[in-house]
Amino acid sequence: MNNPHFYSTLSGTPSTQITDSTDYPHSGLVKILSQANRGNYAVKTATDFNITFSTANNFTTIAVTAGKVYRDNKLHTVTALSATEMNTSYNSGTGAVDVTPVTNDVYLMLVAIDGGGSNDTMVLRGSNSTTNTIPAFVDGDVPIAIIKIVGGSADDATSTSTRMVQYFTTSKTENSVSIGYENSNAYTEAGAITGTSDGLFISGIGTATVASADKVLIQDSGSSDVIKTVTASSIAALAPQGDITSVVAGTGLSGGGTTGDVTLNVLDITVAEFAGSSIQKSTGSFADNDTTVMTSAAIDDHIIGKGYTTDTQLTTEAVQDIVGAMFSSNTETRVAATYDDSSGKIDVVVDDMTANDNTFRTITAGGNTLGATETLAFTAGSNVTITESNGAVTIAASGGGGSGDIEGITTASNSGLAGGATTGTPSLSLDINNLTAEAIASGDTIAFNDSGDNGIHKESIDDIATLFAGDGLTASSAVIAVNVDDSTIETNSDTLRVKNNGIGTQHIADDAVNSDKLADDIIIASTLEVTGTTILNDDLVVAPTKTLLATRLPVVALTASTTLTESDHAGRYVFVTGSSIVITIPDNQGAGVHFTIINNDGNGFTLRTNSGSGAGDNMNGAQTDIAVAARNGVTCISTGTDYVVLGV
Repeated sequence: MNNPHFYSTLSGTPSTQITDSTDYPHSGLVKILSQANRGNYAVKTATDFNITFSTANNFTTIAVTAGKVYRDNKLHTVTALSATEMNTSYNSGTGAVDVTPVTNDVYLMLVAIDGGGSNDTMVLRGSNSTTNTIPAFVDGDVPIAIIKIVGGSADDATSTSTRMVQYFTTSKTENSVSIGYENSNAYTEAGAITGTSDGLFISGIGTATVASADKVLIQDSGSSDVIKTVTASSIAALAPQGDITSVVAGTGLSGGGTTGDVTLNVLDITVAEFAGSSIQKSTGSFADNDTTVMTSAAIDDHIIGKGYTTDTQLTTEAVQDIVGAMFSSNTETRVAATYDDSSGKIDVVVDDMTANDNTFRTITAGGNTLGATETLAFTAGSNVTITESNGAVTIAASGGGGSGDIEGITTASNSGLAGGATTGTPSLSLDINNLTAEAIASGDTIAFNDSGDNGIHKESIDDIATLFAGDGLTASSAVIAVNVDDSTIETNSDTLRVKNNGIGTQHIADDAVNSDKLADDIIIASTLEVTGTTILNDDLVVAPTKTLLATRLPVVALTASTTLTESDHAGRYVFVTGSSIVITIPDNQGAGVHFTIINNDGNGFTLRTNSGSGAGDNMNGAQTDIAVAARNGVTCISTGTDYVVLGV
């Protein structure tokens, strides 16, 4: 049997809560409640504490699935109780007790006890020597259920009538702690400790500035993880000692500070500040790389080492020889450049004046192309300035030239407008969301566009209400009211409704009520009169001792041989006229389908089933045709497989 997770009634299938007529107050309930008040009770997991009774070695066995309990408000896991024989050698954990056989009712208590290990175990309390009494608890027991062994039952009984269970479990699946205080004679929560999938969550915690004497909760690993307090200063003392308290700029640096982010800047650096290998001095050998800086002395030594003189003055002839050599070896295009050493001059002569393969670009300004002799010039117009610097031309607007020029359009709050700009061409649009909300009332006005003159005008709400008040409506002080005659229709508590007894027969059309408008049950106080044809889509049932009165049935006239159908002929008077007429009643009709066939002249007719004599359903136990005499009639009633024919 499954654990219902509440205090159940004592039953073979405990699925309902405690019932007064069954579980009237007794000592067991008091004991259970006393343990629960102490904090000893079961909580809900998946399939916890389900009990199964079976049989082994001629004794009833009990097996209980694992679960979890609170013992003194501390959560414990309880291991499952494997199938155990409930015999005289049953060991409850505290010694052998007798649980079978029983002559009177015996009550056993299933409890979770401290197993002395990581998990709790389950045992039964009780003995067959104590009948009609709930067994006593042992200190620390967590109650799970009461099991009733019905007196006189077999030792190996397992039925729900002889092995009954009353659960004392709960559907508790979470636990929170609320901490509150009294406020104006009412409970006010100051905070709570709540369990989440991530751990504990504590609400209602205030904030403060940390001081050295403030205390912090820790879990002391050196004292079995006991929760203790330490001061903020003692936590700070755990940080590495010798912390930097200030930064002072030394040689070649500036900046520094004692708090916050500190910045250092590099000042003029001398050779002394560089590492020995990073500066090439005059006494060292030359290093040809991109990582070594040479002193001026080292550079001078290097030049001298290459054979250069330290005399920086060249003779005129030396300079001319150098320049002349440059011209004599150079290649020129459409020009000849030579050096005359006798005169010390450079001669440049154009040798081709006809070539014109330079590239030109046409310049167009204001739609006109500049001629070969024209010069492009920029002229500042109104509110424009033109400046030039190092060949760069800047054209800028210089502001409005007129008095009171609009420099921008903005929309104010509650203006009813949206848009605007400070440059370009601003646009504005109507925006009712930019208006202050206000309740409209009689006498207020609204703007509207008149279709007559296409102009914007204003009109009062009262006039609008009058415009909207058509037939059956009256406007007064901007309120539209519905006109009622107060005899058929009335208003009640701002609701328009049909007045009691206000609808008479003169208000209902003759064909207004049909089968769609009628409920399943119709109660007629006196007489129901129906004119025309009424089709019922369900059975018409007349209560016992009541009478269904029909003064006549519809008539169907036949003048030729015909096979009858339920839809056209059943439940009617079928009048047959003519000679040699064969009336065929259909096969396989539902039980109760009936046909009444009457000869309406002196010829009579032949009655058969299916399509010929000796075929189809039986008629009065046979399949032969039946001859119906002149001015006579028969009633054929289907039994579902055959027909009973009355009148022959």
